[in-house]
Amino acid sequence: MWSTFTSLALAAAPGHWHPNDLAPLSKLYAESSGQLREVLARREGEGQALAQAILQYGEALDLLGADAPASEREHQAALEDDFKDMRLEVQSFADTLVSDYDAAFRGAIARAAGPTFPDLQECEARVSSGPVMPGLPSDSEANPDCEGENLNATLAAKADADPQLKVDLDEIVARRWPEITMAAQPRAVLGGEPRWVSVRELVAAVASDALGGIEASDALSRMELQSQLAEADDPAAIDALRVKADQIDAQTAASRAALGAPILAAAKSALAKRNEDPPIGWCVHPALLGGCVGEEADGVVEELAKNKKVKKAVSPRPAH
Repeated sequence: MWSTFTSLALAAAPGHWHPNDLAPLSKLYAESSGQLREVLARREGEGQALAQAILQYGEALDLLGADAPASEREHQAALEDDFKDMRLEVQSFADTLVSDYDAAFRGAIARAAGPTFPDLQECEARVSSGPVMPGLPSDSEANPDCEGENLNATLAAKADADPQLKVDLDEIVARRWPEITMAAQPRAVLGGEPRWVSVRELVAAVASDALGGIEASDALSRMELQSQLAEADDPAAIDALRVKADQIDAQTAASRAALGAPILAAAKSALAKRNEDPPIGWCVHPALLGGCVGEEADGVVEELAKNKKVKKAVSPRPAH
């Protein structure tokens, strides 16, 4: 939760402290930061689930290819825009909260140190003394730049006894976070009603490796694009990367359509032979977002996945 503060290298520092050293020694910090992490974890989980559902919505539409209704494309795009707005709202809220949280602790430390606070040196007590390897603990040694007495424990104890800090933290922790949620609203079934089959679940059941391969290729392309974007330093280069992003979108959609078309055609033929009235239709709307009007046709995905003609319809995935 602590911000990184600029170290003050004073010639005659009366002592030193650092937020990273003081935080583990403070009971109030442990309690309040733990509560905030729980809320943040819930919001992140909600956001990830909703983002995944919106992505799967788009994936199902890609699998339909040219048969995907424009109205569904427009609805999926609108959900993406709404989701981005919600994420920005949560990020703005979190940034303000962290800033206020840091200020509350810094104020408590200033009160604890009294008139000497401006002269205290902010300096991490220990620094790495060897190579840092990801996932492995590194050796450390006393920081030779730190001057005077290590006051972290003393200041942490005084901060924990500060009634104003407790009031400030209770107010911060009690703040109501913006929600990351969307009302579940069922969409119309494509080509049938009231029973339907999930397009994405059907293709995944028949060709999970191919579908996953397209997702992996798309993710890799976007990682490379992000790396290039981080290095772009002029408008022309950024515009070129935007064009490349559109090309990635188009290629991914084409790959999914090439995978889905023969599978869905074979499945549609198999469903027609059942002579059901009304016929079983397609659903592209994920359950988290409300699914589709009517009810899912139980066991039909599993039945179609075992159908010989549907299984044979899996064609080699185009190069991505």
